[in-house]
Amino acid sequence: MTKISVRPIRRDEIGEFAATGTDPKRIDDVTQYVEQMMKQGSIHREWCFVAVQGNRWVGRIAYWTLPKSGKPHAPVLLDLPWEQEQYLSIGAQLLQETLPLMRELGADQIGYVVDTPPMPPQWQRFPQERMKLLDHIGFRVERVTDRFEWQGEKSGLPGSKITFPSLARGGRSRLHRGDHAGFRTNAGSPYSG
Repeated sequence: MTKISVRPIRRDEIGEFAATGTDPKRIDDVTQYVEQMMKQGSIHREWCFVAVQGNRWVGRIAYWTLPKSGKPHAPVLLDLPWEQEQYLSIGAQLLQETLPLMRELGADQIGYVVDTPPMPPQWQRFPQERMKLLDHIGFRVERVTDRFEWQGEKSGLPGSKITFPSLARGGRSRLHRGDHAGFRTNAGSPYSG
């Protein structure tokens, strides 16, 4: 195996960085995400790294922060040749060389979220391989969770068990009196009085 080197990207390499390891159908999404995060101050170019083998980019990682925090919080855009056996050694080297740099910038803890199924804009495919890599270099699972999302009117509301009287039907006077019984549950619910 040819030696791997890790380095930050240059100013003129943002497009190539976004394309590395990205499904060709998703390159525009990822490029737009990187540019938007850089503009907000959530990703800094100096926090974007590539793993280079010979003259070929074989992996990438960027570190993300809250815009006003100034210190990295989480890796994003971690992509490697997940379908090849060497993904583990490339990924380990990429993380082992970049995590200490993030610590020097003030990161005392780094977290990573594996989205399943893959979600925009990062499109994290190969969740099992990602988890194996993270475990391999010392990350530990903090929690396993399911994420729910409500999309406003698109989602609709199922039959609600809570009713709120309109202000016109007496809700305003009850609120002014401090009578919170103006909010009631439908009959049959465990909270009906």
